[in-house]
Amino acid sequence: MRVLPVVFISIACLLAACASDGPSRFDPTTPPEMYEYVLNVVDQKRGWTESGLATKDLWLPWCWSDDGPLGLCNVTNNGRTKNGDTVSSIVLHTDCNGLSHLSQSNFATAAIDHVRSLDLDSISGQEIAATFVRHDTLWLAVLSKDRERREMAVLAGKDRDSNGFWDGRATVIGASDLTGDGIKELFVGVKAGYDHYPRAVLAIDWTLDTVLWSYSVSGTVGPQNTFLVEEEHAGQSLLICGVASSGNAVHLPQMNDEHSYVIALTLLGELAWQYEVGEQYTNPMPWLIDFDSTDAPEILCGCRYSIGNEGRQGGILKVLNMDGQLIDSLDLGADRA
Repeated sequence: MRVLPVVFISIACLLAACASDGPSRFDPTTPPEMYEYVLNVVDQKRGWTESGLATKDLWLPWCWSDDGPLGLCNVTNNGRTKNGDTVSSIVLHTDCNGLSHLSQSNFATAAIDHVRSLDLDSISGQEIAATFVRHDTLWLAVLSKDRERREMAVLAGKDRDSNGFWDGRATVIGASDLTGDGIKELFVGVKAGYDHYPRAVLAIDWTLDTVLWSYSVSGTVGPQNTFLVEEEHAGQSLLICGVASSGNAVHLPQMNDEHSYVIALTLLGELAWQYEVGEQYTNPMPWLIDFDSTDAPEILCGCRYSIGNEGRQGGILKVLNMDGQLIDSLDLGADRA
């Protein structure tokens, strides 16, 4: 059985202790296969350059073979300048000591933003998916021990705040076989800061260098609050995403950055439902749980109170079903009766 992070264990225990009636048990469900493996940083060194960018030397576990020992993926970021043609690299090792070198891939970027290991082809071992920005263009790269390196330009941003560069970045938030060819496509969350746009969830066929669809959001979507729910539990397969509020004035027809949301997208990139969770600067952080002990997942989400809510501390926990309907909630505020 998977163990919840400490913060969720604490919330679950608090809920069990405080709830006066109704279901109070928050048991973890078995997560989808694509989320069973979580990247843990086993070593990290940080430095700062004259430009203020963090340089990182990250060592991440990598399953390079189905039956072989655990390997390491070493990410080394240059970090000297945002727009220069500096070189960052990903080095793959087939041992946990970083001594058995398999390959090195160099990238013309100051920093590789996000790296994730995923089994995309079900052949042998995991692939490495990485995102990075060069000048004002977002790039995606996929590496493996058997396939040659693939790299594609995903989109171009615009320097709207005139500081000299587009401040966007992206994270790989999941994968699923959308085309039925036995190879999983990638879901990528794109975020811009003061340049505002684009902010979106993308589905990318990395074998064809094609963006299959894009769904615009007002805030930030990350890998730690994104889940794929299979058809048997939701009537159709759904990508459940938390959209955090950054609070810097992005407004879309269906949402704005003054609020946080949980959204459900179909695998065709269409909105199935949307639920508003919190106000400015909140992060809903959805998590799959079995709230009613039916072996089917519900969604636990929550947020702290907004900064302007004087006299109240804490936040609210909410439980949604797979139709996006509220089925229970708990106020964790200090003034709770």
